[in-house]
Amino acid sequence: MVPFGMVQLSPDTRMENWDGSSGYHYSDKTIMGFSHTHLSGTGAPEFCDILFMPTIGKLNVLVGDENNSKTGYRSSFSHKNEFASPGYYKVLLDDYNVTAELTATTRTGFHRYTFPKSENSHIIIDLKNRDRVID
Repeated sequence: MVPFGMVQLSPDTRMENWDGSSGYHYSDKTIMGFSHTHLSGTGAPEFCDILFMPTIGKLNVLVGDENNSKTGYRSSFSHKNEFASPGYYKVLLDDYNVTAELTATTRTGFHRYTFPKSENSHIIIDLKNRDRVID
């Protein structure tokens, strides 16, 4: 994010407990996707983030267990293949060999996914990752 920016792009690694509201926790080993509206310090998830996740292979629409990336569409990752600086984030999703890059401006954010050659590339848009869909 940028100072006083309207979006806070980052990976999401967990949903449970108070520390899941910011999306990312350094101790986690899997990423379930990337979203735009993380709020730091609120103690609760806000705006029911829409989650984006690039994948390859057989389509799986379940997020899976945070301790086992093989149970859903989430992916394992390594901090050695992760880079973050103000306004920019990059990570390699190990399970898919997809590079994800996020950047933010004052009013918007951009995702860029670099896929390996594949017959089955997907971008999952998960509307239910934080809360139930009402309408």
